[in-house]
Amino acid sequence: MDLLNWIVLFQRAWLIVGMVLYSEMTTVYSACPRDMSTRANSCFTSYSFHFQNMQNSPNKLCCGVDVEILRAFCQSYSNAMECVKQMKKDCPEDTYHTINTILNNLNGVHAELHELCSDDSIIESYAMYQSCITLAGVKSEWCLQTHMNSSAGTNIKFLSRVTMKGMEQFCKDMINTVECVKNNVEMICGDEAAALVQVLIKPMIRQSTECDYSVIDAQQKFTKQPSHSRHAYISDGNRNSKSSSNHNHCDKIRSSSLGKIVFTVSYCSLIIWAIIYR
Repeated sequence: MDLLNWIVLFQRAWLIVGMVLYSEMTTVYSACPRDMSTRANSCFTSYSFHFQNMQNSPNKLCCGVDVEILRAFCQSYSNAMECVKQMKKDCPEDTYHTINTILNNLNGVHAELHELCSDDSIIESYAMYQSCITLAGVKSEWCLQTHMNSSAGTNIKFLSRVTMKGMEQFCKDMINTVECVKNNVEMICGDEAAALVQVLIKPMIRQSTECDYSVIDAQQKFTKQPSHSRHAYISDGNRNSKSSSNHNHCDKIRSSSLGKIVFTVSYCSLIIWAIIYR
């Protein structure tokens, strides 16, 4: 076989390889839509609708929003994220910048929404305490407006952008807000409802997960030491107080001694009676 035939054979081999690779590529990405921007936007159609419902709710997320509105929003958010994830599976990496463009509106809220919507138990717990959290809503709203005033200046609703006076001041405002609302809800609704406060407030304000809230938990652990048994105190009439537990202990001793005396007297009486009438 001369050189010319080898060259022709080599060219045909590469042509076959190219056709196979092209076939594989078109098979792998056959589900990738041609108009990716339109497809990416359609992922968020339901999300946009339910986002507006959250915005228009008379009660804010921190203050008793209807649980069904919240549940529907979280479902739409999860579906939108799954839709985007599937698009990235269906399309080559060099198209990701087009897909990610639609996610720009979620800058600063991914972590907040994921924390709220990824765990169904949070929504179910909220459903149990919604009425009570609504009852506490007026004071919780006051906490929000008072402590976020230096960072916001606008009415905070849901996924709100605030004008920051530095990250340090923003986080200070956030921590004060969460602590204020948490104390309010705990006083009215109890510990379990108060445990929901942080995850409810953070999605209201973008970038809120960038703050460290561990100081709140540390303070609450310090102030909520295990309570020891409390003793009622009884005055002895001379302005001296005695523990009721000590008082009860003395009563037990006295009653025990009295029993022994009664038993001894009865026993001796029986012996004397037996001697006399023997």
